[in-house]
Amino acid sequence: MLTRNPDADEARRRQTPRAQAGARRNRGGNSRSCARVAIKFYRDWKDANRRNGIRDWGRGDEMKDEACRFAIELYGNDVLSHMREDPPTFEELRDLMDRPQARRD
Repeated sequence: MLTRNPDADEARRRQTPRAQAGARRNRGGNSRSCARVAIKFYRDWKDANRRNGIRDWGRGDEMKDEACRFAIELYGNDVLSHMREDPPTFEELRDLMDRPQARRD
């Protein structure tokens, strides 16, 4: 009669290509969190303009650019010197801002 070794089954499960691929995938957590800050700043800025009667039609791209610069500056001031990930670039943030929310994560 054959008996199954639960430890061997678990070790085999850990060696599957899917588990290995998930462990190596870099999701860019700092870039995404920085993009969330930029999006929040942009939305709050547009809302403040709307409440104060400031017309910003046609200025959305410029406002998004400034929101990215603001988020990068905040990231640079708040990041600890021992963090290993490089700060996000302007292009990365701008790309994340233009994606739908479902594709940002």
